[in-house]
Amino acid sequence: MTFYADRRDGERTRIWVAGTIMRLPAGWYCTRHHLHLCFDPDAAPPTAVEDDWRHYIKRINLVNGHLTFTFTSFGFTQPQSMELVVYKFRDEARSFEIPVTVSPAKKAYRVSAALHHHFSGQTVLHGEAIVDVRSCFQSPGLYSVMVRVDSGRLRGIFPYNSNFFKKPDLFSGTIDDRFALVHSFQDRATKNIRLEYFSFQQDDAEEVSRLVDPSFRTRNDEKRRWLCGEYTTTARDNGWEIFNYLRHHRAERQPAYIIDRHNHDGLEPDGTHILEYGSVEHLRACRQARALLFTHHAVYVMPNLMRRASEEDETQPVTLFLQHGVLAIKPVLRDYHKRTCGYDLFNVSSRREQDLVVRECSFSPNDVIVSGLPRWDRLSERVQQHRPAGEARRRKVLVFPTWRKRLDKLSFDDFRQSGFFEQWKAALEIMARRADAHNFEVVFCVHSIFERFASIFATKGVQQKTLREVVSGLPEYDLFVTDYSSLCFDLLYIERPTIFFMFDRDEFFLAEAPYVNLEILPGPIVENLQGFERVVEDWGVGQMETMIQKIDDVRDKFTAFGDEQNCARLINHLEARILSQSAVPSV
Repeated sequence: MTFYADRRDGERTRIWVAGTIMRLPAGWYCTRHHLHLCFDPDAAPPTAVEDDWRHYIKRINLVNGHLTFTFTSFGFTQPQSMELVVYKFRDEARSFEIPVTVSPAKKAYRVSAALHHHFSGQTVLHGEAIVDVRSCFQSPGLYSVMVRVDSGRLRGIFPYNSNFFKKPDLFSGTIDDRFALVHSFQDRATKNIRLEYFSFQQDDAEEVSRLVDPSFRTRNDEKRRWLCGEYTTTARDNGWEIFNYLRHHRAERQPAYIIDRHNHDGLEPDGTHILEYGSVEHLRACRQARALLFTHHAVYVMPNLMRRASEEDETQPVTLFLQHGVLAIKPVLRDYHKRTCGYDLFNVSSRREQDLVVRECSFSPNDVIVSGLPRWDRLSERVQQHRPAGEARRRKVLVFPTWRKRLDKLSFDDFRQSGFFEQWKAALEIMARRADAHNFEVVFCVHSIFERFASIFATKGVQQKTLREVVSGLPEYDLFVTDYSSLCFDLLYIERPTIFFMFDRDEFFLAEAPYVNLEILPGPIVENLQGFERVVEDWGVGQMETMIQKIDDVRDKFTAFGDEQNCARLINHLEARILSQSAVPSV
C-alpha cells in the first residue's frame, strides 16, 4: 500500500506502508494519537509527551450528598499530583479542584499494567475523587468534569467501556432539604462525560420524578410548545431573535426561551415565556415540546435527561439547528454530522452552504434550509437608527478576535505569554496610533470564552465593550477587524469591510482546512504586523476602493437574500415540516 503526502512547497512525498509498520522518509513523523503528518528536517520524532494523559471513567456514585468518581488513567510520566476539576458550562473562571487519590492499577482492559508499561511505555493508574455536591454544584445547569495532572492542561474523561452505560446514570437524593438530581451522560460532540444538575423544592419532587420517568407518556395533543435557546448563559444571538419573532408573529406556538437564572445578559426568568434552565417549568415544557430551535446544540435547550425521558413518546420534537454564523472560515462541521447530532433541520444562508452541509454532514438537501440568519432581520433597521441622515459622525472600528482551543484554560501569566495575546496587543497599539492620526475610534471586544482576560488587553485610546453591547450596536461600526470570526458576514450583510489579521493562519488550519478559498473573504488578509499596519493606514486615509469593490463582488456568495424575512422563511419551513409529520399516520 502506498500513501502520498503533499508538502507545503508543492513536492509530493511517497510513504510506504508494509504490514503494521509505517516507514517514513527522513524528517517525517506522525503526531501521537492523531494521524497528522509533520515534517521537520532537523528534528527527530517526538518521544514521550509529559502532558499526554488519557482518563477513562468506570463508575459514578452518589452517597450522602457526595459524588464518587472512579477512573483509570494512562500516561507516560510519574505524576506528582492529580486533581478533578468541576466547573459550570461557560463559567470556567470559577472552578473547583478536588484532589484525586491515586494508586497503581493492577489491570486495564484485561491486561496487566506491567504489560501496558512494557509494550507502550505507559503508566496505568487507578484514581478516585469525592465531590461535595453542595460546594461544587451551586445552581442547576450543565457541568464539565475534567482531570489535570500536575500543572498540565485539563483533559476530559471518557467512558471506560460499554459497561459504563449499563450502570445507573441518574442519581437522586436530598441535599440541604432540596430534592436533587444528577445525571451523567456522554457528550455527542466531544465524547467525554458531562453532568446535569437539578435542584427542586421538596414539594415538587413527585412531579419531577414523573417528568423524568421514561414510562410516563405525553399525549400528542399536549405537545405544543416551541423551545428556543443558545448557550444557557446568553440571549443575544439567533435563538433570542427567533424567540422574539415567535412572540410577536406566532404566539399560538407558545414559545419559551431557556436560560440560566444567573446569565450574562441580565435576563430574568418569568416561569412562562422565559424559563430558568433546570426548573420545574423547564422540565414540564420539555415534555410538551413540539419543536426545539437552537444555535449550538439541542442539549442547551432540552437537557439530555429530558431527551432520554421522552424517547418513548409517540412524537419527538422537531430539532432545528439555527446556527451561530455562516460556515466559511472556521471548521466546525465535525460536530454536526447527521449521524452524530441527529438534527432534523439545518439552517444556512446560501446555496454554497447548503451544498457544503449536504456533502460534509450527510443531510438531505430537503433538510438544509436556505433562509439566512434570524439576527440579520433587524440589522437594516439598526443601520437607520445608528446613522441618521445628514449627521456627521466620527468613524468607528470594531476589533474582535475569535477564540482558540485551550486558551481559556490558561493562567493569567501563561495567557500573557501566548502568541495570541502578544499579536493582538500589538495590533491594538497600532490601531490606537492610527486612530489619533486619522480621527477614528477603536472598540475592542474580548470573546466571552476568555472574558476574564479582558483587563490585560487594556490599551490607551481603545475602548472595551462586551459582546452583547457590540452585537446590539453592530451597524455603528465602519470597519471590522478580526482573524476568523463569522461576525464578518453580519458586517458584509450591511456592506461594511473587514480586515483579517491571520498571524497564525498555518497553525489554525493545520487540522482542518477552511470551507472556502480565503481569497474570496470580504476584505484583505494580512499575516504580520507590518502588513496589518499598512492596511489600517490605507483605510485611515480613505483608500477604500478595493475593499468596497470586494464587498460587491462576494456578497452573493455568502448570502442568498438581502432582506428582512429570514425569520419568516425559517418558521414557514419548520411549520411545513411539522405539518408533514402530523399527516403521517402512526404505526
